[in-house]
Amino acid sequence: MLPSHFSAATNRYKDQVLNPNKKDFSKEKLPRNVPNISSTLFFTHNTSLGPPYCVLVDTNFNFSIQNKLDLEKRMMDYLYAKCTPCITDYVMAELEKLGQKYRVALRYSIMVSVAR
Repeated sequence: MLPSHFSAATNRYKDQVLNPNKKDFSKEKLPRNVPNISSTLFFTHNTSLGPPYCVLVDTNFNFSIQNKLDLEKRMMDYLYAKCTPCITDYVMAELEKLGQKYRVALRYSIMVSVAR
């Protein structure tokens, strides 16, 4: 005769093989221990983040020009601080390469590109 813990293990194994989709409710009832961390800790460790923000602008800003949105004003609305758009030389070259279709974006980027 087998000890009782062997029969319990074989019964569990049979249940797993015969009913593979059966849920194990004992695992779901366990409490989760997830610590709540405040999002303000990000700024306590990274103190270099603060206004005025230098926002890196990619060639996708053409969307805002198509919808006639003022880029700097919208940045200030979203970040609630003074923002300066930064347009890299690569983006300027890409806009020049795209040609006539993006001439408004190129003109705007030349006007705005103070910091490179």
